[in-house]
Amino acid sequence: GEILKPSASLPQGFRIILAFPGIRISTKDAYNNCTPAKHAISLEELVKLHPSEWRDNIVNDFEQ
Repeated sequence: GEILKPSASLPQGFRIILAFPGIRISTKDAYNNCTPAKHAISLEELVKLHPSEWRDNIVNDFEQ
């Protein structure tokens, strides 16, 4: 989805970049062939961690 909301601030020197590659696909079609995993940590909790810990807690369900 495209609905964004403010989040906790990141540590100094870190940024989150959202990129739009110019390719469009419906959400229904995207999730039709994807089985989202049950995540151990919520996004709200994730952003409270130092970015060095994100790698161990983020999974791209579309790459599975």
